[in-house]
Amino acid sequence: MDNVSGQGYVGENAETLTTLGEPFAGEELGFIFGKGSELTAAVNAALESMMADGTLDTLYAKWFETAE
Repeated sequence: MDNVSGQGYVGENAETLTTLGEPFAGEELGFIFGKGSELTAAVNAALESMMADGTLDTLYAKWFETAE
């Protein structure tokens, strides 16, 4: 189970579950669209725009980076 899903699952079941240790692997997540989907170009354009203006970095720092 990926880390984000695991945290959510444990959060919903905190009285009976816990996580142990650190994640042992990192992986990227992605979107899947059917072949020829009209959404592909729109999502790629939105991601490129977010990378260019720093929005993606800001969101990543807020939701995924942990304080040390």
